[in-house]
Amino acid sequence: MQLISDDGSLEPGLKLLLTIYLGYVVAIFYHRVILRHRPHYQYNYFIVTSMLLYCWNFGTDIMHPIVTILLQWKLLKMCSGTKKSVILSFALQFGYYLGGIYMQEACCHGQYKLNWLTPQCVLALRLIGLSFDLYDGTKKPHLLTPDQKLSALTNTPPSLTETLAYSFFPGGYLIGPQFPLLRLRKLIRQPKDDIYVNERYMEAGKQCLIGSAILIATQVLTVRYNPLYYSSYQFMEFYFPEKVFFVMIAGHLTIIKYLAIWTINDGACIISGLGFYKCEGKVAWDAVRNANLLKFAKITRFQHLIVSYNINTNAWLLKYVHKRLKFLNVRILSHFCSMMFLAIWHGFHTGYFTAFGFQLVVMNAEKEFVMAASKSPFIKNLVGKFPRLPDLVGFVYLHLLLGYCVIDFSLLHWNIYRHVYNSVYWYGHIFFVSMFLLSKAYCFFTVPVPCRVEKRYGQEDAKIK
Repeated sequence: MQLISDDGSLEPGLKLLLTIYLGYVVAIFYHRVILRHRPHYQYNYFIVTSMLLYCWNFGTDIMHPIVTILLQWKLLKMCSGTKKSVILSFALQFGYYLGGIYMQEACCHGQYKLNWLTPQCVLALRLIGLSFDLYDGTKKPHLLTPDQKLSALTNTPPSLTETLAYSFFPGGYLIGPQFPLLRLRKLIRQPKDDIYVNERYMEAGKQCLIGSAILIATQVLTVRYNPLYYSSYQFMEFYFPEKVFFVMIAGHLTIIKYLAIWTINDGACIISGLGFYKCEGKVAWDAVRNANLLKFAKITRFQHLIVSYNINTNAWLLKYVHKRLKFLNVRILSHFCSMMFLAIWHGFHTGYFTAFGFQLVVMNAEKEFVMAASKSPFIKNLVGKFPRLPDLVGFVYLHLLLGYCVIDFSLLHWNIYRHVYNSVYWYGHIFFVSMFLLSKAYCFFTVPVPCRVEKRYGQEDAKIK
């Protein structure tokens, strides 16, 4: 990876990473000094420190978040707590953000470039969520779901200072995580005498060390297993098993790189106190954790990625998009709309749409297979004799196919990744479509009742990737 550009300046990726580490310095000073002062001073500390670091990364492009925050605050002052405010927030934040993406792709000829749009995508979701929380606060308590009760704002809209502090919170404005305003307010009101100071710094240090070690390892391995190598002549000359192995490793490195960066960032949130909470008298520090490396290492289904990868964005999508589409009364349709929302949130490249569209196929094929397997006497007897067999098979299945599922996400352009699919004979698509059709056929021909009855939203919570 190139760290210094030709003109002697730091590369944007390295700047971003250094800013995440500087978040620890900001968080320590906040915990040791600023926390003892009144909320107004704490808010101003968040705003000033984050804006300075933002300017170091993106210079005068700081005008973009400031403009959208000011417009959002004015909008909420005018019509807070109404459906109109939610609709206008979507139009404002997504319109501004997607307009920026369009201009970037026109200027950069479709090439991905790290710039102000990286934190802007985080900000867009945060401000849209704020409008939803104010709208939920106007509803009667019995009409709210449990997760909506945890974030609903029943009082007046936040002040401009609080809105800016919420938007520019250190450790949350560059790469996430998403969190409601109520959690920031709880942080501001936390006890000034910290009895968990040792646990706080030990947990943060652990996250920093683990994330840094894994990030270094991925950077070393990416030199050999780089997705850009897919389109090379050498890759095309590989035998099929070699290609499958390469895709598996390169895809894992792409995903683990994000997990590592989120893990490092989580340490700063722990020190500041944003990640702190108590559950049944026990102290925990993962309230805003966006990646769980331990769970990722043990997952056996693609469905399990929800609780290990980009956790808070998944929760945001479930809460503010997927569940709000219950009026459609068709779960697969709301799932499709949620996936397309995620795709366009990433940008206009075809790779995003095919990647999230394929996720829909994968998740549904997996669900159908699990349902069919639970009805099979042969599989039941086999699992009875070998209880650990499902975990072993699931682990191999997931990690063998995970890399294939991010080929298009890594390469983005159809005219590039379609040649990669052709070279590996579309084995992932064939596998999951076959899994879906065979599971459906098994249920139809061998089970007298449908394997799965499509339930309405009131009967169970929706789960999404």
